[in-house]
This record gives sequence, C-alpha cells and structure tokens, in this order.
Amino acid sequence: MIPIKPTHTSLNCEDCHLCQKFNPIGKTFLIDQEDYQGNLWHYETDSFSLTIHDLFIKENIVFNSMTADVDSTSIESTYLSSAKGEWLQPYQSIESNSLYIHPASRPLPSFVLHRQALWLSLNILFKEPLIAQYWDRPLEAFDPSQPIVKTNPALAQKIGSIAQEMIHCSMCPTASHLFFEAKSKEWLSITLQALMQEQEEKPLKHNDREAIEKVAAYINNHYASEIPQKLLEDIALMSGTKLKTTFKKHFHMSITEYTQRKRINIAENLLLTTDMEIKDIAKSVGYQSASRLTTLFKRYKGIHSKDVRKIAQTNEAPVHQCPKASQQIQ
Repeated sequence: MIPIKPTHTSLNCEDCHLCQKFNPIGKTFLIDQEDYQGNLWHYETDSFSLTIHDLFIKENIVFNSMTADVDSTSIESTYLSSAKGEWLQPYQSIESNSLYIHPASRPLPSFVLHRQALWLSLNILFKEPLIAQYWDRPLEAFDPSQPIVKTNPALAQKIGSIAQEMIHCSMCPTASHLFFEAKSKEWLSITLQALMQEQEEKPLKHNDREAIEKVAAYINNHYASEIPQKLLEDIALMSGTKLKTTFKKHFHMSITEYTQRKRINIAENLLLTTDMEIKDIAKSVGYQSASRLTTLFKRYKGIHSKDVRKIAQTNEAPVHQCPKASQQIQ
C-alpha cells in the first residue's frame, strides 16, 4: 500500500542482525530518507508477491492518488500491524490492526502518515494466475466509489494472525516457500469469501447511510463526552435497534467500539506529540482512569500506552547501514 520501493542497499548477509530480522527467502533493503527510515522486505513468485514495510515515520508524509503498474485482474491486500494516519478522499482514519483490500490496478486515494509513529505492514499482491483459479467475477464488482475497502475488525483479526505468522517466519528457504504459498492461499480464500459476502449483502439506502454518517460525525466531534443513546437516535431519526444495526452494517463495528477507537487514536497522538501524563490524557479523551485507557489501548493498538513513547524514542536513532551490504539496487 505504501509506494516505497527497494531503491537502497540490499542487506541480505548471513551475519547481519538486520538481515536476520525477516525470512532469508526474500530480500531485505535499507530505507533511510529524510521523512522515514527502516527496512523493506520483499519476496515474489509467479502467483503472488509479499512486501513488509518496517518503518519509523519521522515527519508527516502525504502520498497523493496513485495507480500501480500491475495486471487489471490483480488484487492487493494489506494488513497494518502498526499504523497511524488518514485517508483523505474520502476521509477515514488509518489504524493499527486493520486490513484493506482493493483491485491493484485501481488508483489509491490520497493519504497521510503521521510523524513520530511506527509503520509495520504486510502487503500481498495476488497476481492474475492465482486469482483466475478461484475468482469468477469481474473486479468491477468492487464499488467504484470506494477504491479501497477497509474490512471489519473480525476479518482483520483473522487475517492478522496469518500476517503475523508470515512476518515472523524463520523457516529455511525450501520450507518457507511452501509456507508462504499456503498462507497466501489461505489469506486469499478468506478475502474472496468476504468480498462475495459483501457483494451479496443488500446495500444501505442512501438516506440511512447519510443518517449514520451524521451520527459518526457527531461522535468524532464529541468523543470525549458521554453521548446519550437517545441523542444519537434523534440525530439519525431512527429507533435504538435500527440505529445499532445500521451503524454496525455501515462501519462493521458497534457505536461503542467506534467511539473507543476514536478516543484511542487521539490518545496515541497526544502520547507522541505532548508531554502529558497518561492519567491526564485519559481524562482528555473521556476516561476517568488511566487503567481504562491502558486496557483499551492494548486491545486496539497491540501495545501498552506506557510503551508508545519508549518505542518512538528507540526508533529515532539513526539507521546504520549494514557493513556487508554489497548489492546496489539501481
């Protein structure tokens, strides 16, 4: 999903700890730019390609709308283990532990990555030969108004388990090839099943979708306050039952989870950009205790809130080039 290419030195050396971070079947590259630094790992077959971005974003970066030079029937899917940013067209937050899928040949909308944040993702490109074996529908079946689809938390969790296994795979090259092939097909099967289910679902009526987006906008602006259910029902002009059902169908999560995720994203930003104590941050986003914030932060971000600043400080250190790296990628 991130258009960062392996234009730096290959780090595939037997004795280098940087090289051993990812599986030796692929190539690891040093990335050291003004706005970001870290490593990129890439492995490719005739059926799929895998790319790991393991980066520290030093400054805000805006990536404008872009189109990949790939076959029109390819599908791309990205699992974000750690991320912080927003899609700009239409606006949508980019969060940790989330999953995106889209036709690889369709332009990605513009997005921004936030400074002082970690980006760890696994991107998989399913190529035409593999897609053709299992997918008998035109990719035009994707909603053209939504060039990229953020999947629901349950699906992200399922794919996340597969992604973590692939990121941390330490098998020998022969075994790794079989492992990555099997896991890629498992990832694809889950993805295609989700796409077919989504296409078969009856879409929301225009008025209902607008009403739910008004509710979400109100939550976005008043996330730190206790919002009465009755107020949201009045905004949407819906009964409590219809509001809950429609909101979950549209956003793939409950109103409570949506509010919690919004609060946690704001708290993460405050942790990275201010010196506020965690207890004060908790209160500023709507929680009366630091322990409640800590519990939810771990649930949605995968790390403890108290470790965010430590990780950011650790990754601010300059990336050192592997002394044994010899292959220059032009």
